Amino acid sequence: NITGACQYYAPAFGALTPTSVIGNSLTYNIADFGSVNYDSAFGIQILVDTTAVLGSQICIDVVVQTLANDINHSSDTLTHCFTIVGSYDPNDKLVYPSNLDLLGSNWLTYTINFQNTGTADAIDILVTDTLDAKLDWSTFELLSYSHFPLVQLYNTGLLKFNYPKIYLPDSTTNEPESHGYVQFRIKAKNNLLLSDTIKNTANIYFDFNAPIITNTTKNFATLAGVNNIRNANNFSVYPNPFRDELSINRNENSKAVLEIYNLLGEQILQREIQDKRITLSTQTWPAGIYIVKMIGDKDVVTTRVVKN
Repeated sequence: NITGACQYYAPAFGALTPTSVIGNSLTYNIADFGSVNYDSAFGIQILVDTTAVLGSQICIDVVVQTLANDINHSSDTLTHCFTIVGSYDPNDKLVYPSNLDLLGSNWLTYTINFQNTGTADAIDILVTDTLDAKLDWSTFELLSYSHFPLVQLYNTGLLKFNYPKIYLPDSTTNEPESHGYVQFRIKAKNNLLLSDTIKNTANIYFDFNAPIITNTTKNFATLAGVNNIRNANNFSVYPNPFRDELSINRNENSKAVLEIYNLLGEQILQREIQDKRITLSTQTWPAGIYIVKMIGDKDVVTTRVVKN
């Protein structure tokens, strides 16, 4: 299902034709997924509305259903959004999601678009990307591409997508075929702090020309998954950072529920408390960031702590 200021137009070149199209809802009936080329089968073309606002998003929600036994339901849904940009910059970089929820999965999906706007075929193209140090480089996954790239990832974080002998047409001679893209995903490290920023910029080399430098994407670490966050002035948690023990002091002896979550959103502790002070043994907790939530009769107060 496609949402946003756009309309479904047609399948992309070489892609499957949907079994049914109702508005912006597409259905594909696939008898055997083993016979499908995932990189091209579900490509689509959309028409962006002339009234679309630059910076707004077009999102695609995918749901897979099967009559056979499904051993992993967690992979049955996917949502991906694209930011609407102007045609003045055919070489750009996109990231989804725009912010990074510290209680989420920490995956970031990057798309680098490029176009040959010269006057002859681009014989060789090289795309370089220096990954932010706040990213876990070992989790890199190539997702999709217009042309198969040779991928190199160095231990310095330098990422290269090499297209030797691509012969990408110029936009004047063949505008539709003058475009290309590569898409990958990578996880942020699990020790990010609130308001940390992950930045990313790509360089696109067409033959021996100087590189075209894309825009810089920015992801801000947030706690979007926690409701009613505010400064915790009626309880304190210390030490922070902590190691083997974590103490919680409260201003009053009243019943409350203490909950603690890790950054995967998994609840690792839930306890009803009434004392002003409690001490938790944390020797077995992995290093990382934890969310401490105090649920009282009138409010919910949340704070963040770090284990070294």
